[in-house]
Amino acid sequence: MPVRLYIDSNVLIFYYITKFDVRFSTICREFLKKVESGKYEGVVSLLGLMELVKQIRELLVKSGTYDPSDWQASIRKAIEGIYSIKNVKIVEGSQNERRPFGMVSELSHSEIAWESFDIITKYHGKIKEGKNGLEHDGIHPVDALHVALAKRMGCTMIATFDRDFRETAPEVQSLLLQDDAF
Repeated sequence: MPVRLYIDSNVLIFYYITKFDVRFSTICREFLKKVESGKYEGVVSLLGLMELVKQIRELLVKSGTYDPSDWQASIRKAIEGIYSIKNVKIVEGSQNERRPFGMVSELSHSEIAWESFDIITKYHGKIKEGKNGLEHDGIHPVDALHVALAKRMGCTMIATFDRDFRETAPEVQSLLLQDDAF
């Protein structure tokens, strides 16, 4: 049985936008070939796809592409490509995670949000010297959501380029594609 991995959006962005970091793009292609071959089972969340949309827009603007129809064409191509990758499951939600309509008004946050809150509270990060003085270095709220989703989906690792996920290793191990042999 293949190892189930949660695929962070930065892996997908380097797979589809190749001109910014050729080394990372090459690593992504090699990694996703191993997913397609069956060595790994990949999980991508809708949250990850939403991040991908944001990142594609930002990178295209930085590269001088200002027409929203060009952004949409690139986004469509990337998402269609993700859905076609063998051994990748797109997590869209399940009946088990939904509450009956009558209970919705009683909920202030979903279970996954509370799990994420617990994770970000438990792993508070550290202070480091940055470009403009001292700054926080650690897991971000969206990344805490990724960790909670990975746990809920039974993933043993998060495939990523983001070293901040090392801090949450007691929850789900990180597979740092730039560092780890995969």
